[in-house]
Amino acid sequence: PLPLPVIALDWNNGSNLKAQAIIPAGLEFWYMMSPRFELGLVLTGDGNEYHGDPDRYGGENPKMKYSTLTIGPSLKYRFTPTLSVLVDGGYTLLRTFEFTNDIGDTEVEETLDLKNAAYVRIGFQIGG
Repeated sequence: PLPLPVIALDWNNGSNLKAQAIIPAGLEFWYMMSPRFELGLVLTGDGNEYHGDPDRYGGENPKMKYSTLTIGPSLKYRFTPTLSVLVDGGYTLLRTFEFTNDIGDTEVEETLDLKNAAYVRIGFQIGG
């Protein structure tokens, strides 16, 4: 693993607008319509790498990496100062899976690019 440089930004206008970013992971812009409702535009990137069990998948070093990039609107409703519901929607801009494995002297690699699609996600948040 190598260190990854990041740029962090946390800005607000002191009233009803704020922007938050951790580049290259995500960028959010929020407008507070009232003390309970916030409307946002969110761009996020995500990814990870998993190592598989060689006894189960064969080879010497089975790995799976994935990368996603999404953009879309978000709506947050605060029930209390510490309990919120968040509804996200939008479109995926990137959905890639990479599978690699070392079998003998050969590295096997396969990439799966999924079609981009619309999505909706609902979550609850406890805390600020």
